[in-house]
Amino acid sequence: KRRYDEDLKKGLNVSYEEIRNDIIRRDEVDSGREADPLKISQDAVFIDSSEYTLDGVTDMIINIIKTKEKNNV
Repeated sequence: KRRYDEDLKKGLNVSYEEIRNDIIRRDEVDSGREADPLKISQDAVFIDSSEYTLDGVTDMIINIIKTKEKNNV
């Protein structure tokens, strides 16, 4: 959605589905490549930001960092 909105602001005439399919295709290629494939690290924290504002996501990230810092002290 973010990329679709950015492209609209730039005046590009692409559909949401085209952008979505392009991202899916790119991620499949990146995940399947032989050299340095795209993979999620074991200690990664996944945040689905689809339904949140920038401020909401920022707050989530800050809380995760604070929690990790507390647990590592």
